[in-house]
Amino acid sequence: PLHHLLIGRNSPIVGMKLVDTALADRAAGVHLMEIRRKGTRLMTPISRLVIEPNDRFLVALHRRRGGAAKAEELFEEIGAQVLSTVDGIVSELVIRDESSLHGKTLAASDFRQRYNCVVLAVHRDGINITSQIATLPLETGDTLLVITALNNLEPLKATRDFVMTDMAEETPAADEPKVGRSKHIIISWATLVGVVLVATLTDVLHPYVNWIPEIPIHYAALVGALALLWMKIVTPREAYASVDWQVLLMLYGLLGLGLAMQNTGTATFLSGEIVELAERFVSPQYLPIVLLWTVFLLTLLLTEVLSNNATAVMMVPIVVTLAHKLNVDPRPFVMGVTVAASTAFALPMGYQTHMMVFGPGGYRFADFLKVGIPLNIICWIIACTLIPFIWPF
Repeated sequence: PLHHLLIGRNSPIVGMKLVDTALADRAAGVHLMEIRRKGTRLMTPISRLVIEPNDRFLVALHRRRGGAAKAEELFEEIGAQVLSTVDGIVSELVIRDESSLHGKTLAASDFRQRYNCVVLAVHRDGINITSQIATLPLETGDTLLVITALNNLEPLKATRDFVMTDMAEETPAADEPKVGRSKHIIISWATLVGVVLVATLTDVLHPYVNWIPEIPIHYAALVGALALLWMKIVTPREAYASVDWQVLLMLYGLLGLGLAMQNTGTATFLSGEIVELAERFVSPQYLPIVLLWTVFLLTLLLTEVLSNNATAVMMVPIVVTLAHKLNVDPRPFVMGVTVAASTAFALPMGYQTHMMVFGPGGYRFADFLKVGIPLNIICWIIACTLIPFIWPF
């Protein structure tokens, strides 16, 4: 449980530095989660904080190193009044690839005050680190074992700094009945299916029935999103928070890169060099097939170290120009690039989800090579065999 404490005027710790009191004794399992003074949440570093009368603390008592402080004895020692006790929960948070915490320590990032939870341990490379974790620089894939209030789970899930991999079954708020949640889930799925059906059916029926308009998928998706807002399935704040602005900015930047490659002649130059090199070793009738296998392999290697979006945007202008030089349909090459860009299996840094499971699962670098390389080869062979049959040259 988490305890809300009020420090009275007669408390023996009034006027003392917080670090010199039992409230800062982490070795005894005492973890400070929040400090409030005159209704305002304090962001002052604990090392400089001096306790004043009527300060309020949110404290978690956690069993550690074989023992834990007893609540009654601790509160009596510091002269604190227990205002309330709330349910606490231990959960796991995995540092994301784009997290703002990467390279920072818990102390430097003011983790406790910022996220309203306390880190009990850090799991990295199969090792649980429990000592001096406040000064440990965080890395992508680190798993943080934290304790927090039950009503703080939703804010933790909403942040883009980490992914919650382990949470309690009682995460729904008390005022949100299961019947209401089930209704929201059904409506959300129905909206998703409706958007896909509208876009698909209008595209199929429009050539045969003139009065049925052809509705693009992005128009249907926009109407579906507005419908969910109108029915209050999601709030405007939740909708705004769900937008990954980093991905959008990256995509727009990469589209600019693709246009630059076309306008500057870079794509033409590279495709010409590839065709000229291939013509020295391959007869003309087999040239498209060989180049498809080559382009797929090159894209596969690039996507292991670059993002899939960056790889696809960089390669598509090249393969389209390459197809025009061969006087063949560019679709087989474009499909080869899109499939290959999504086959980053061999390295942990190939995709964000790899790093999310790398630490918590206790995997090693070699584990990805053992499984990823065979998967890459299988995808390479199957895709390059089937693509020419589905999208002929």
